[in-house]
Amino acid sequence: MAHPKRLILCVALAVLAATGCDGAARPVDGQPGSGEGCTTCHGDATRVTDSPLVKAAPATGAHLAHLQGSTFRDPIACAECHPVTTSAAHSNQTVDFAWGPLASARGATPSYDPASGTCTNACHGAAPSPAWTADVTLDCTSCHGHPPASAPHDPSKQDCSVCHPGTVLATGELNREAKLHLDGEIEAGGMHPTGWSDPARHGQAAMTGLAGCAACHGADYAGGTSGISCTACHAAAGHASWATECTFCHGDRASGRASPPVDTHGLSLVTNVSVGAHDAHVGATLSSPVACEACHPSRVGSDVRTDAAHVDGDGVAEVQFGALAKTGGKTPVYSRASATSATCASTYCHGNFSGGTVATTSWTSTTPMTCTSCHGSPPDTGKHTFHVGGLGLQCANCHASVVDAARAITAPALHVNGTKEVQFGGTWGTVSVKGTWSSASRSCSGLATGCHGSKSW
Repeated sequence: MAHPKRLILCVALAVLAATGCDGAARPVDGQPGSGEGCTTCHGDATRVTDSPLVKAAPATGAHLAHLQGSTFRDPIACAECHPVTTSAAHSNQTVDFAWGPLASARGATPSYDPASGTCTNACHGAAPSPAWTADVTLDCTSCHGHPPASAPHDPSKQDCSVCHPGTVLATGELNREAKLHLDGEIEAGGMHPTGWSDPARHGQAAMTGLAGCAACHGADYAGGTSGISCTACHAAAGHASWATECTFCHGDRASGRASPPVDTHGLSLVTNVSVGAHDAHVGATLSSPVACEACHPSRVGSDVRTDAAHVDGDGVAEVQFGALAKTGGKTPVYSRASATSATCASTYCHGNFSGGTVATTSWTSTTPMTCTSCHGSPPDTGKHTFHVGGLGLQCANCHASVVDAARAITAPALHVNGTKEVQFGGTWGTVSVKGTWSSASRSCSGLATGCHGSKSW
């Protein structure tokens, strides 16, 4: 005689084979069947619920937690973990798994380990989920960090609603109505305010930390996790070489001059340190135009995507004096007091030399430089006072290669160049001033009649 329980099971299976698991195979909650017939073998038909699937769920493990829904999402369909059938053929004393699109989202390979009782799938992050039979209360950090550790998340920012406004409310709670959490997709938006596509807005922000852009747009700025390529947009605007193009961020694109004005924030007033006396230096008339490397680290060949020291996030240009400012072993000093106040001191360029005034100059001053800005007229060194004040000679009589009788600089390349240029010329009364200067002995000789013989300066 057959065992009573086995006999009951056989009868039940015979009925199911004839009628199907639910007798009608009506779609409910995305399932092929409503689950009404499933309680014949498992679940509890007396459960107080409007969902036949909840009634049909086994009481073992976390079945009810998944089918009843939770704080994190609506009920999960049976088909996400098991093949759903309309016949009794699945009653084979084996729990079959057939993972659905949610468990397999974003390339995950779901699996269940009967030894540990854990499953690995997209629903619970990359690590195995809590044990199926564990009595635990899940929170945000059960599946991912708060925030997640992966780029472009910032550990210092805890407000998820900023980048995931459709998923998380400003209160920190999930937006249950939107049903965007645990749906197999990453919904992101609102990282930037309205109008962010305007270069005047995102360009200026980039100047305070280009590395922050790379977090979303990729190390090469070709899209990254955002899928938006900085390079493609810049190229479409006519600047394919934006990462190595000086005037893309500052200076004058029309003329090609890289120095301000305009600065990286579009400012052009000299009273801003970011603009200051750049124009006076680059367009100098008392000397040759001053090269960028005379005051800043060389950026020849720099690519802002790989040169971390170029756009380093502080929004302030580095001042590093070159050889000209240090002529004679000088130690020049740059001091920035505020966005509108900065000075240069002890530079060779502005009088830190024999006969100079060792001037401290304001970087944001609008007062034009003259001869006496850097040295006396004449300087008080050597025999300057005797020759100019006593004898009435002009600067041009001894520095004919640099200045004319009207004291105008005629050869800017020979002025403020690190060398004292001495060349006799012009007339002194009726006498043509001629002679030879030795920089080694600091003496002049062979002067025209009316001057003097060889003399040490």
